[in-house]
Amino acid sequence: MEFVGFDESDSYQAALMQEIEAAALLVGERLREELNKLFPSLRLTAREAFLLVYGGKVTFTWTGERKDHGAFTESANSILVYDTRPTDTITKDDEGNDLPGAITNKRHWATHELGHAFSSALSGKPSDDTGTFLDMEGNEGVGRPRDGSGNENEYYGFGGPWKSPRKWQQSKYSNKYEQFADMFLGWVYGEWAPSFNPSFGSGQAMSNFMNDNMPIWLSNVYP
Repeated sequence: MEFVGFDESDSYQAALMQEIEAAALLVGERLREELNKLFPSLRLTAREAFLLVYGGKVTFTWTGERKDHGAFTESANSILVYDTRPTDTITKDDEGNDLPGAITNKRHWATHELGHAFSSALSGKPSDDTGTFLDMEGNEGVGRPRDGSGNENEYYGFGGPWKSPRKWQQSKYSNKYEQFADMFLGWVYGEWAPSFNPSFGSGQAMSNFMNDNMPIWLSNVYP
């Protein structure tokens, strides 16, 4: 991991850096497990697996810009981080959106962003396949309402609701990009809605999709 523009004397920024590192370790470990099953002779470490899939280090850049969302993933190797905290004089971003406050569940947030970067590293195929999955399954019990108008307390198959503090749903939208990033988060942690409660939605369908497709996506990262 690489950090640019962060001020370690700011306890909030320092905590973000720490949790980003922790998220990268978790992602690397899950990728190691999958890749070593696909390519047993490689015997990759978590760090090696991470670098292989992402094509090198991932740089998180603190921009200092205040926005209503915590980050924007530019590419597989570049993630811009925004300040979502309001001040006494600044309560909205440049587009007039309310600043939601400090990022909670920072490790889960970082894992979500690494999910965007993962899809980018694989030429967007994971996100595209997720779009096909949503079209085939329909929104009911699988994907959130794509316009973000769904109930904040609904699980939609994820390990918890979107309503703050966010954890298993970092986005309330189910376009293919945001849906995949949250499904990647669920896959890394192995956490989905309890299957014994149908009202929570089909976490099993999303879990199956991720487990079935991850080996396919990763099969192309090694010649």
